[in-house]
Amino acid sequence: RKLLELLGRELERFCDSEDYMSVKELSMSLNGLQSHGDSPEIRRILNQLSIQAQKLRSKGSEQFDFQAVGNSLIGLKNMAISKELNGLLDSLLPLIQNAKWTESSQPQAIANALYGLQGLPLNRFTLLVLQKLTPHL
Repeated sequence: RKLLELLGRELERFCDSEDYMSVKELSMSLNGLQSHGDSPEIRRILNQLSIQAQKLRSKGSEQFDFQAVGNSLIGLKNMAISKELNGLLDSLLPLIQNAKWTESSQPQAIANALYGLQGLPLNRFTLLVLQKLTPHL
């Protein structure tokens, strides 16, 4: 928990700056949350990653691709629904919707994304993510 607390503080400091994560950094950060469950530290990290997704979206310089979608969502597997998780999903929706999909890698990306959504209760945000993924099935 101490490591997660430190990570949350560092992310908060980073979010307060003008800097923002790349698509790869954001998706791998989310991927790294696998199996951490729910805690105040995880909620703080989710909140900071949501801010990073919003910054990335507003900059418009990089676009999510199939791998980023899969990596991002797989890290959320079995997370507890919280306002922070809902906020993150809401921030990711436009990035998922505008993601670049390729025929050859689409099946693995969809499999990773669906695997990540496994265990999340259905609510407005998880249903919207599923809706954005549906055309690619």
